[in-house]
Amino acid sequence: MSNFASASDMVVRYSPNLLGDLLGDGGERIPASAMASDTVMSAMLATATGRIKAAARAGQRYTEAQLTGLLNPASEYYDAESAAYLTDLTCRVTFWLLFQRKPWADSHESARRQAEAEYNDAIEQFRTGHHILNIGSDDSVPTNVGVNATNRQYIYSETPRGRFFPRRRLYG
Repeated sequence: MSNFASASDMVVRYSPNLLGDLLGDGGERIPASAMASDTVMSAMLATATGRIKAAARAGQRYTEAQLTGLLNPASEYYDAESAAYLTDLTCRVTFWLLFQRKPWADSHESARRQAEAEYNDAIEQFRTGHHILNIGSDDSVPTNVGVNATNRQYIYSETPRGRFFPRRRLYG
């Protein structure tokens, strides 16, 4: 199983000292050099990847193959900018999971609210099916239901005239 982000991605996006404090359990700070092999960091990265996959499955916009392929340069779905954004979203979710693990680690409530808001935003984008990643269309992903140019010509007006609705007129 491959995660969408790594410990080095977390260190790039967040303060290594804060991450070390959130990872250390006995009052010690985990150094940035040891975060890649830390079991808590690995578990949180895997959990964040799982949450993003679950939200994407609920949103029905992206498949797991597309998300995994997005990070692989040999894949047809690869896009460097979208891969970086997926990694960033995974880091946001991971950071919130680390924050939840130690609610007393930061005395600033505003930092906690910001981390929670970023987590909620990342998950919500996938869950509601927003088009946020540059991935080509896939036949296995359902399309949005709604009025488009093709079926617009077959829709009739339901505005009542008198006592009856007008007859259905098909154009084309």
